[in-house]
Amino acid sequence: MKIDRLKLLIMFLFILLGITIAHAQKKEKTFTLEKNGNIEVSIDYGDIRIDPWDKNQVVVRYEEDEDAGYSSLKMVQNGNTISITSGEYPAEDVYISAPAAVSLKLKTNGGEIKIDGNISGKVECWTAGGDITTGNIKGNAYLKTAGGEVKSGKIDGDVIVNSGGGDLQIGTITGEATLNTGGGNIQVYNVSKALQIRTGGGNVDAGNVGGVFTVTTGGGNVEVKDVNGGVAVTTGGGNVSVNGAKGKTSATTGGGNLSLKGIYGGVKCFTGSGDVYVELNPDTDSNSKIKSGSGNVTLYLPGNAKTTVVAKVRGWDLATQ
Repeated sequence: MKIDRLKLLIMFLFILLGITIAHAQKKEKTFTLEKNGNIEVSIDYGDIRIDPWDKNQVVVRYEEDEDAGYSSLKMVQNGNTISITSGEYPAEDVYISAPAAVSLKLKTNGGEIKIDGNISGKVECWTAGGDITTGNIKGNAYLKTAGGEVKSGKIDGDVIVNSGGGDLQIGTITGEATLNTGGGNIQVYNVSKALQIRTGGGNVDAGNVGGVFTVTTGGGNVEVKDVNGGVAVTTGGGNVSVNGAKGKTSATTGGGNLSLKGIYGGVKCFTGSGDVYVELNPDTDSNSKIKSGSGNVTLYLPGNAKTTVVAKVRGWDLATQ
């Protein structure tokens, strides 16, 4: 008797499973979109994935429950703009094949956003908690996540990236860039114009910067290659490495080492306890100040530099040497 009941229970579960699978129907809808069109997606929950292609069609793929009696998505085309929003029965995931020459505005309250290819247009992405991944973007980009990671390829335009705490990994940027994260690491390739970075405590690794380079981190290391403008770096305790800068250069760390090479102009730097190494080509209009709380200070100047150097050592007990 117990075996028969168990068989009946298993059969009943399979029947329920079959009904559930049967009612989760895959759907798709196709639109025609001319070059330089717009796609706007705003869903309550789920992942958004964009697959760029060379067709002028937009194919939206999703799933919905047939028993609900109404569509899980609302899709409207107004001219050269397609808008996709959650219906009364929220969709879980949305997959869209779209022309590469399109501008995107994507928002989800709880999923990931992935652009699996290159886009020739403006891109805006916002998610309440997932990761954001994009290919190359030929246009301005605004990428924001409340806590996930952000990865992108080359961006031909101005860029703003915000994360509540994830890592940021960004390719070459031809415009200005502002990169913020609550605590993750930030890595960015070459930036043609000004670059501003803030992280709650992660490391910063940057390539060449064509404008002013400004960094604030709660405690991570900062490394940048050549900067064709001023430098302003503040870290709570990490090391700072600058391999070339033109203009005013300042670097402050609570306890790390400072390495400032190929500096043209003036420099002001301070570390609470680390060593300082500076290669400076001063100009006549700048005053420099180099200080370490307890570490060594090394300064290199050109042989023809017209400058006065004043060096002071405090708190050194000669009797103990």
